[in-house]
Amino acid sequence: MDEASEFTRRPVIKEIEIDGNERFSEEEILSYLNIGETSWWAWTGLTPTIYYSRGYLRKDVERIEELYRSFGYYDARVIGTRVEPLEPESTKDNEVRIVIVLEEGQPVEFVHVELSWAGAPPRDEVRKEVAQRAVVAGEVLEVQELNRSVSRMTNALERHGHAFASVRERPVVRPAEHEARVDYDIDPGPVCRIEEVVIRGLEGVPMDLVWEEIDEFPGQVYSPQRMTHIEDHVYGLAVFGTVTSTFERTQGEGGPCRLRVTVTVSENPFQTLRLGPGIAVEPKRWQGHGSARYTHTNLFGRLYRLSIDARAGYAVLPTPWNIKSHGPVIQFKPLVTKKGLLEKNLVWTVRPSYEMGIEQGYQYSTPSFRIGVSRFFWGFLRAETSYNLIYYDFFNQTPAFRQGRTVLGRDYKDPFLLSYQNLDLRVYLTDDIHDPRNGVIIGTQTDLGGTVFGGQFDYLKVRPYVKGYWQITRRVQLAGRVTAGMALHVGPPLSVPLLERYYLGGANTVRGFGYHRLSPRIESCDSEGSNCETIPVGGLTMFLHNFELRVEVMKNVLLAAFFDTGDVREGTLRFEPGRLNYVVGPGLRYDSPIGKLRLDVGVRLNQLGAYAGDGRVGVHFSLGEAF
Repeated sequence: MDEASEFTRRPVIKEIEIDGNERFSEEEILSYLNIGETSWWAWTGLTPTIYYSRGYLRKDVERIEELYRSFGYYDARVIGTRVEPLEPESTKDNEVRIVIVLEEGQPVEFVHVELSWAGAPPRDEVRKEVAQRAVVAGEVLEVQELNRSVSRMTNALERHGHAFASVRERPVVRPAEHEARVDYDIDPGPVCRIEEVVIRGLEGVPMDLVWEEIDEFPGQVYSPQRMTHIEDHVYGLAVFGTVTSTFERTQGEGGPCRLRVTVTVSENPFQTLRLGPGIAVEPKRWQGHGSARYTHTNLFGRLYRLSIDARAGYAVLPTPWNIKSHGPVIQFKPLVTKKGLLEKNLVWTVRPSYEMGIEQGYQYSTPSFRIGVSRFFWGFLRAETSYNLIYYDFFNQTPAFRQGRTVLGRDYKDPFLLSYQNLDLRVYLTDDIHDPRNGVIIGTQTDLGGTVFGGQFDYLKVRPYVKGYWQITRRVQLAGRVTAGMALHVGPPLSVPLLERYYLGGANTVRGFGYHRLSPRIESCDSEGSNCETIPVGGLTMFLHNFELRVEVMKNVLLAAFFDTGDVREGTLRFEPGRLNYVVGPGLRYDSPIGKLRLDVGVRLNQLGAYAGDGRVGVHFSLGEAF
């Protein structure tokens, strides 16, 4: 008679208990089974209701015993199962608990490991490295670990140039004695060198520019890592959708081993156009805009890359129902990039641009020009320097910014020409440069304005920073950032210009404040001395710290929790720990086809006097991670 026949309705599995398990946790065993526990979320329809089935339970008993055998427990047996009603613990008369009782027994251990070499054995240090990757006498026989040892030994040989190495294991198991032995048959094959590299699939991309990326590899000893480097160098040209590499011997087995590497590519469309609307809602600022991005990755047929970012919209401050200032926002930023001029690893950029914007207290118009060059050294150090020329023209200023009367003194001039040299150094100690999961990025940015570069302001800005990433599990990551900034004037008669000072607040810094709202301020009143408002004017010392927990809850959707700390002081090196601002809040991320969409809600934990008039909550919608 079926154990569940006493139930008038089909039994629902609410709990599963495993008794007698030590090698595996209950969660690990359940992950291998067909049956499972019905979640209390099942009533929502988001998770399934799991019903009891005698056939499924019988199959799962076999799966448990197979699981144990694959990990060396050949004596493991399920000695009993029970199906029990949950009453009176449950309010439903058809909810059951399944109890599975097992005996693990003693595991089988390796008592002998032998390596047999065919043909000419490799160097002693290579043989030693291969032997270290085999299983060890005294270890429990686990099928997966035995298979992994074969892969490790093969990879060790391949890293030293043995492109056609093979390793085969021959285990002998004596379950009654709880003993096993394994013999590895190893054929290292010859050490191979790359003789030539062939590119297949090119249509519009010039061969000579691709060859410049890989001309160093012919003559080098083969290794899987070197094959990956070849693919990375080609893919780094940013014009290919796929890049794959294969190899074959160029002659018979009698002579030296020489390889022909074939790299097969597929070209992406060279021209793309993306259009989209956008809205930014922040404390003290609402903005709507339309954006366009045009990209050409093979301009003139010589891999000049052209990208044009354009944005046009309108902003109101502080809110649409309480408009104190408003105006258009316009950006037009063409960028030309070219790699390989003068030296093949140099990346040159030229960017003329124009921007019109509005901030609290003023509007501005800024045509600008930037030319820069960057290079990677040793694969982890990136250095970039650029020359920047910007013309600032302010208009629709409040009385607080009138020329000759503003309390900003020599820091304020309208209009003015800004000329500065930027140096950006970054050390990447991460698993991926573009999307790091683990590791640290250390860097510093330095701007030297005026002096020998001309312009109307002579100043120095230095901003060191550290970013850290830790992927705790496949779905959980911790990320953090610490940065500081110092600005000072280095010569008369002016100091640090208004828009080059430090500001915090907004989607990417301290998220409980609106854009640029965390800053020293001046007060501006109308002609009658009433209707006053405080206007951010930036500072010369800045400190910022961000800490964020990111959890992937489903495909392309992440939840986040963040803690931000920051402050900006008026003077140089005027850091005051007691006046730091603290913000916490939740966030939502969605990996869309156009990038990562991000929604953050920051709540200020402390209300310092200078910012008491601002709201405690900042809502930010943006594209991409904050750091």
